[in-house]
Amino acid sequence: MQCLFNKTTGLYCLGCGGQRAFHALLHGHIATAAQNNLLVFLVLPLIGIKLFEEFSSKKILPPEFYSRKIILPILLFIILFTILRNIPVEPFRYFVPFLK
Repeated sequence: MQCLFNKTTGLYCLGCGGQRAFHALLHGHIATAAQNNLLVFLVLPLIGIKLFEEFSSKKILPPEFYSRKIILPILLFIILFTILRNIPVEPFRYFVPFLK
């Protein structure tokens, strides 16, 4: 199934390539995963930590992690990543392997 954002605009969203990246990681292909979507390396550890916190009732991340001082830079990073991966020039083509 094609991404609705990609189908509508022709641009890649922050999740495009995420499933391929996760699949590549499951098979031990780290470089391929990085080519498909670099955000997997940020999202998967956070998901793992949150799942551990939910099931064990132990908090790993400090309460400051959920403050605006942390959430806003992460949001800005994700927006910047989405913009950069849609620029079809050489340094940014790495973020979108389909343009190679």
